[in-house]
Amino acid sequence: SLTTNSLIGWRTQRKGAWFPYEWDEVPLEVKTTSAIGSNDEIVFDVSNSYGGNQEFAKVVVRLSPDYPTYSVENCKRVTPMLNLPPAPDDLRIWTFIKQGYDGLSIKCNEKLVAELLFAESNFSNCLDSKWVTTKVKYIKFDSARDTTVGIKIKGMLVLQLK
Repeated sequence: SLTTNSLIGWRTQRKGAWFPYEWDEVPLEVKTTSAIGSNDEIVFDVSNSYGGNQEFAKVVVRLSPDYPTYSVENCKRVTPMLNLPPAPDDLRIWTFIKQGYDGLSIKCNEKLVAELLFAESNFSNCLDSKWVTTKVKYIKFDSARDTTVGIKIKGMLVLQLK
């Protein structure tokens, strides 16, 4: 369960700005306080280089009225998430785990709610995309759409200490 101690080490992240993050090495943890049905979203682009139009994909989680969904550009259409756990006060910690070149999974409050294996994608271009050949080194939260309220510093510190 989430406690005050589990919220230590969080910070806000400026939206619309690339920041270094080695997602292949450290799961991305973000915090939301949005209600299911709000249509609020977690939206971030990923890249292997800094700046410009270097993003190669976008990941989206939407708290839709009927059921929360996720999508992964080039590999997964909008798909319902499974077994979303209850969230007192709508506080949710989302963990996005990139499993190397094999896939990615999403946890909400420590419970697995989505899993994607790139080899099982219905998108013909998924296995030709950078998801299966390129490490993520930068992330950018969408300035117009993203409603996250915090990012876990852990991943930022690991990158800075290398």
